[in-house]
Amino acid sequence: MAEKQKKAEETINRCNLNHPILKKMRQEVLRRVALQSLTDNITQLSDSPTQEEISQLIQSYSQRDAKGRYMPFCTAIVYFLSTYY
Repeated sequence: MAEKQKKAEETINRCNLNHPILKKMRQEVLRRVALQSLTDNITQLSDSPTQEEISQLIQSYSQRDAKGRYMPFCTAIVYFLSTYY
């Protein structure tokens, strides 16, 4: 685990992922995720989403779109969902 953490920190530093602009963009995305309950792929979430709904959201944000691209900040969204739900 320590090796994985070290590699993650190196990536963050080399790619400047903690740049204030990127941090602000991630915060905004996560704020919207929390406030809107991520209804893109599930038409209606209850006030307390079920574990199945959260799993579906995690799966959808972990996949590439039709053009082979991931959604911006998908890793942060998946981490948020996995950690807080």
